[in-house]
Amino acid sequence: MRSRRTIYLLCLGALLIAGALSFRFIRNQQVARTNDSPGRPTESAQTTRPRQNRSAARRDSENQTPEPLHDPARTLDSPTGKQILACLRDLRTSRSPVESLAILKQLGKAIETAPESEAASAVLSFLASGEDAPTQLPFVVGSEGMMQSVPTFRIALLNILPALDPTAALESARQIMDRPKSQDEFAIALRNMAWNDLDGDLHAELRARFSQMLNTKAWLASPSPGFLEAFDVSLEIAAPPVFQEMTEIARQGIENTTPALTQAAFIALDRMVLRDPSLLENTIDRNAAWMDFAPRPRASLMSRLDITRPAQRQLFVQYLAGVSHGPDELEYFAEVFPNGNYLSGHRLVSVDEATPNIAQRKEMDRLILSELENLMISAPDLPEPTINRIRERLRGFVADGQ
Repeated sequence: MRSRRTIYLLCLGALLIAGALSFRFIRNQQVARTNDSPGRPTESAQTTRPRQNRSAARRDSENQTPEPLHDPARTLDSPTGKQILACLRDLRTSRSPVESLAILKQLGKAIETAPESEAASAVLSFLASGEDAPTQLPFVVGSEGMMQSVPTFRIALLNILPALDPTAALESARQIMDRPKSQDEFAIALRNMAWNDLDGDLHAELRARFSQMLNTKAWLASPSPGFLEAFDVSLEIAAPPVFQEMTEIARQGIENTTPALTQAAFIALDRMVLRDPSLLENTIDRNAAWMDFAPRPRASLMSRLDITRPAQRQLFVQYLAGVSHGPDELEYFAEVFPNGNYLSGHRLVSVDEATPNIAQRKEMDRLILSELENLMISAPDLPEPTINRIRERLRGFVADGQ
């Protein structure tokens, strides 16, 4: 596996600039049935997750005194420090994004060849100075959570710091979040903290920091790409309170007509439910008002339910029989349940969900179809046209030759 330093350098030279939250939509349930391949490989199938390599420099004992994050000995007089200052000057006079990429690439080569301790010290000294320069580039996440392009020079250095000194990256993240100024910097700080949370010891702090970000009203009113990408951290700390918090963020996006906020929150909610549908059960049990959610997103989340499991089957009945639906919501639900859609893309912390192959998906459809047949008898209050549409669709999927 390539080191993060190498990945960083490759990312600096990339010229593919995509919009934030640009995900590739995979219609697993329909597309897979017409494809002879057994399904795409997934990141979750890797034997080693990338962030397992980040633990080398972490403190392993409470008795170990951490080295000061920044002291007078850490100056910018080293060769790497001088390269950083030269890069700063050049970025401030850069005339185009392409020129900025070339400048960052040159610095990347210098950091690649420098001793890690020297490079880390120079980066920390620069970050402590408070200096910065724009790059004219967007905030775009690349492979394994490393940035493909960054809007400022400080973020470029924060991006590479975990590869140089994970412990220093964690302490730097705390300093940034203690005195938040930039949404995008806060997002990278969250990522750097999450990368250090290898055994769950930072889980509580990560959750508190995430809530801190979500409760910054000015950022909610005008979210940056980094702010929205940071919603991915919710998957690392997923729990009913976090799910409810993200639900409220989605509500705010709808009420304040902020589509990007709503979309980012819904993607996080959907992926949380996909990983752990019990989050949906617990949220509704504790807060029945959750059912009063935006109709189409509500239908989409509910379409993730696995009705072969008793608790989720009960929630399925509660949703369809106990909620006032408009025709559009029921029509959409009938089209997607059981939901086999997956979103694939680069994210700050999490990896993609494992997608079932054709045989697995077909077997699940068969089991769901059987449960629906039983529900038509045991739960007569269900909307019959909706259930019949789902049954007809699934019968076609499980039929021989499909």
